[in-house]
Amino acid sequence: MTVGFTADRFRFLSCADVLGLYRWNGLRFAEVTTAVFEDPEMAVRRSHGMDLGLHLPNAGNKGYDFSSQDRAESIRNDLALIIRFAAAFRLRYGVFHPPETGKRKVTDFYVRNLKNAGLPLVLENIRGMDPEAFHSFFKGMKKALGENLWGVCLDIPHAHLTNGNWKSYFLRLVRHVRVVHLSDCRNGEDRHLPFGAEGELHLSSILRFMKREGFDGFINFEILPPSLPSAVMLFPMMRRIQKNG
Repeated sequence: MTVGFTADRFRFLSCADVLGLYRWNGLRFAEVTTAVFEDPEMAVRRSHGMDLGLHLPNAGNKGYDFSSQDRAESIRNDLALIIRFAAAFRLRYGVFHPPETGKRKVTDFYVRNLKNAGLPLVLENIRGMDPEAFHSFFKGMKKALGENLWGVCLDIPHAHLTNGNWKSYFLRLVRHVRVVHLSDCRNGEDRHLPFGAEGELHLSSILRFMKREGFDGFINFEILPPSLPSAVMLFPMMRRIQKNG
């Protein structure tokens, strides 16, 4: 398994700054948001030697996704930056959601934009989408995207908050899971908490399950502000993960 953490803006720190901190702490992989393109040259320097994944725009972090025809200009700008910097960032994959703005419809506009990103794509399950509905949507996207669709990004908190049984998602899609998103949640909310913050999920049991099932893909800890008062809180968890493999 390849383990990393999400890199995004954090208080006064840019995405490039966060990548530098991760690299300094020995991480060799991170998943970035499109905030990485605010100063891409600096981010390339700060992440030198690291592999990155990219979380494509979605309704939660940008207010639009690649299906949003009213944001066509923003999408064109995103795609131009992705194409320009993909090699320098050593992008291994792009994560995308089912459309969350309006009807969940697979349009030619949506498919074309995803293909134009030029990345191996992984489809992330969203909260409220049960395993059967997600699997059905995945099959439709596989038909539409062909070889551009590398597989699935299983977001365990989203699955847990949907039906309380994230393992049912994993086992339903086990042949296709390439990336796993991990964070803790509390009181039925997707808080993106670090583990050990009195949440609902148990990291050790999740990792044991993954190893037992032979998962050998990417695990990304999607710990995001404002769940942390300080970025320093990530470091003990990094050390724990690195020590235990």
